[in-house]
Amino acid sequence: MTTLHRTDSTRRRLAAALCTALLVPAAAQAVRVDYRVGVGVEYDDNVTLSEHDPVSETILQPSLGFRISEDGSAVQAYVDGLLDYNDYLGGKFSNEFRSQINGRLNWSALPERLDLVVEDVLGVQPVNPLAANTPSNLQQTNVLSVGPSLRFQLSPALRGLAEFRFIDSRAEKTDFFDAHRYAGALRIIRDVDPNNRLSANLEAERIDFAHGDIAGYDRYSAYARWARTLRDFDFGVDLGYVQLDGNAPLGSHGKPLLRADVGWHPDADNTLTLRARHQYTDAASSMIAALDTRVIPPAGAPIPTGIVTGGTVVSSSPYLEEHVELDWTWQGATTSFGAAPFWQRWRYVLPNLLDVNDLDQNSHGVNLFANRTLRPGWNLGGFATWESVDYRNLDRRDRNGYIGLFLTHLLSRHWSWRLELSHYERDSNTPGMSSRSNIVFFGVAWTR
Repeated sequence: MTTLHRTDSTRRRLAAALCTALLVPAAAQAVRVDYRVGVGVEYDDNVTLSEHDPVSETILQPSLGFRISEDGSAVQAYVDGLLDYNDYLGGKFSNEFRSQINGRLNWSALPERLDLVVEDVLGVQPVNPLAANTPSNLQQTNVLSVGPSLRFQLSPALRGLAEFRFIDSRAEKTDFFDAHRYAGALRIIRDVDPNNRLSANLEAERIDFAHGDIAGYDRYSAYARWARTLRDFDFGVDLGYVQLDGNAPLGSHGKPLLRADVGWHPDADNTLTLRARHQYTDAASSMIAALDTRVIPPAGAPIPTGIVTGGTVVSSSPYLEEHVELDWTWQGATTSFGAAPFWQRWRYVLPNLLDVNDLDQNSHGVNLFANRTLRPGWNLGGFATWESVDYRNLDRRDRNGYIGLFLTHLLSRHWSWRLELSHYERDSNTPGMSSRSNIVFFGVAWTR
């Protein structure tokens, strides 16, 4: 079994991602830094997720999680991350280091005129999405976006925004993902009243891949946006058109663009959010778009406690995304619950490239969570995920399920422990691709 090798290039990518965190305290005067130092022991009865030959291991997991935030007049920033080390005590696998960072920094160099924006997403993604997420099938990916935003006033109710971004995307193992992007946008925004905002948006992006196997291409977007905010209801809708232009084999492709985010708060306990997408996108763009760039989480927001392996297909090919998700959250005094069913369809523009491998897919599923405070300092929770994925060009169908229970206890202001039991399984109609895994984890942490 091979493992993730930390090359010099990968170290540079990690250093670039950490620059986001380092820029925040340098630019802010009242920055808040929280961190969590933990160590845990995990037993996994099928680390390789093999259908017929499971391999068990006990893993020692020291980790460092952090959150850096600032919400001042000149600097608005939020960065959270986790550095994780897996020490396989049985010696059946090589030890490995993993990390994830999500962050955004907005520095008002000239108040109300010129902002400098830095966004970074460092994470762990599968190399081959058709295989199980074993240590040898994981890789670090990083997308860094940096550039200025220029604001200008056209009238008391009409203003403009010009943006330029340089975007660098890198993957540890998938060379086709490595690219430089140059993106610009011009937006004209009209504040109709305190609750309604209209805008016209023009965007252009040039994608140049680091390897000559794939020609670069251009993406152009033109759309109108309507945003409305009320006390219990808010929404934002984008409607327009996206055009892709490139040399063969890409050629030219155009599709309507539709994005919608609708939120409803019927009472103090319930929140409903509907998200819908019909657009051309790609892996790097979807990673940056996943950042919540609108709201800095409150000071009490949890620090990351585990590396989340993403489900993105790390590829160079653009694809048509159709996605609908309904997220319901109920928050009571001692109990919370959430359910998020979803449906999505991906259609790749370059399905015959080696890095895409005919991955056109239809999928649907649901994510669930529940948490209850048993008494002060004690919390019992659970989570479950179920997903069905059909690969239309491969005659393959996977059914993935993940369920778990956890118990946490706050021993003091800083010390806590966590016990977690989880079960994962995949049922596939492809021979050798089904698997089962049971995991037991216990960890102790000190949080500032």
